[in-house]
Amino acid sequence: MGKCVPGMPCYSNESSVIVYTTYPAGCSSCNPSTGACVALPISSAYLYYGGPNLPYSGVSTEDTLTVALQKIDERISDVGIFEALMAAIINDSELKARFCEQVLECTP
Repeated sequence: MGKCVPGMPCYSNESSVIVYTTYPAGCSSCNPSTGACVALPISSAYLYYGGPNLPYSGVSTEDTLTVALQKIDERISDVGIFEALMAAIINDSELKARFCEQVLECTP
């Protein structure tokens, strides 16, 4: 069996097309320029984000996928959401005024 990538056609010995949705057991991929081989599926520790910095999630260019997911997970935790909300209120005078009005309405 040849080296196959999920979703791409792979040709068997009988010339029939097989499309894998997951990597077959024992499949590996080699980088032709370096000769380094990596077992598939590739670990998220070896995949890097290549886009611009994402200020709301904290993901930075060249973060590994593992680090990016950890940063997103921290931001969507209860504490992360609370801290983001408080920072938004503190740094925006209009939002701060609206928040103070609402808090005073809740006071018995």
